[in-house]
Amino acid sequence: MLELSNIGKHYDVAGHRVAALSGIDLTLTRGSFTTIVGRSGCGKTTLLRILAGLASPDTGEVLSGGPAPRIGVVFQEARLMPWLKVAENIAFGLRKRVDRKTIDERVSAILDLTGLSAFRNAMPAQLSGGMAQRVALARALVMEPDLLLMDEPFAALDAFTRRSMQNELVSLWQARKPTI
Repeated sequence: MLELSNIGKHYDVAGHRVAALSGIDLTLTRGSFTTIVGRSGCGKTTLLRILAGLASPDTGEVLSGGPAPRIGVVFQEARLMPWLKVAENIAFGLRKRVDRKTIDERVSAILDLTGLSAFRNAMPAQLSGGMAQRVALARALVMEPDLLLMDEPFAALDAFTRRSMQNELVSLWQARKPTI
């Protein structure tokens, strides 16, 4: 699906050039579930931003093995639009892509999956941090992405919700086989 070849990325920090990534080679095959583990500050988020097309590498290239995949991203922070209700935040990316009936069906299904049905009309300011993160996950999943990039999406969740969401994510992966 995607191949990274000799990826490098540097940042200028306080007048010094700092390498976030250097010589990264990675192949993501369709339907795979890949986990990248490393210490804080080692470049995991930078790598995900490059995969998502939100940042460009300084060196190397990102190659696609076919048509560009539909990409969903769940960041460490929820990044919800505060003026939109929960269901509207989730539906935002679908608005010009599918009809209203399909939007309503997909949003209702994902609200059920994430345990947020009772909060469909809540505003982001009315949610806990963990609930807001579940909305962010729902917003990515409702797009039915080919590639789902997740940057510590469950870090803000309590242990019970984290385990439930991890299990739901594995079930979703087993059923639909997106690349994660």
